[in-house]
Amino acid sequence: MRYTKGQGFETTLPADDLHVTITYSRTHVDWMAMGSAWDDEVKIPRGGPAADGAVRRAVRVEHELGLRRVRLHITISYDDDAPELATVEPYQGEILLGPEVSKEVIDDWLASVREVEV
Repeated sequence: MRYTKGQGFETTLPADDLHVTITYSRTHVDWMAMGSAWDDEVKIPRGGPAADGAVRRAVRVEHELGLRRVRLHITISYDDDAPELATVEPYQGEILLGPEVSKEVIDDWLASVREVEV
């Protein structure tokens, strides 16, 4: 968490809750039609990520996931006092993502968010 603290974040999601949202939908999604990386882990190599202030408190990187070209929004914090991303230097290290997980949408998901001090 040295990177996030150095960028001015006071809190982040716990390490085991850091995640990438590939699809968020309140209607039925045909997961098989979307394709999948089908890997247990996906490595995003060093360098290249870009921070984008339009995405609230998420660090955005682009990466090829399997046959899909998607923009990944890696959520690190939901804290309203977190720095604006326009002021955050892009993370340049390797990122290792675990397998894709499909979950039902939880309407009050924000109520369950817990952050930790960095």
